[in-house]
Amino acid sequence: MNTPVRTPSARAPGTTLPPQARPVRRDAWTAPQAHQDGAGVAAAAKSRCAGLPGLARQMCYAARYGA
Repeated sequence: MNTPVRTPSARAPGTTLPPQARPVRRDAWTAPQAHQDGAGVAAAAKSRCAGLPGLARQMCYAARYGA
């Protein structure tokens, strides 16, 4: 009466898994040549405090945003 317990498989027999996606080639997007002309590229928004160094930046953010 000791029959082995058969656990159900994750997928039905006879089904195949879909092919995996190709790896993303990030080098094409981050290369310096891709962004030299600047055409179609939006500039990142920076706050007034972003250019300040060290403690001055922290004090600027605290004064502006109450952090």
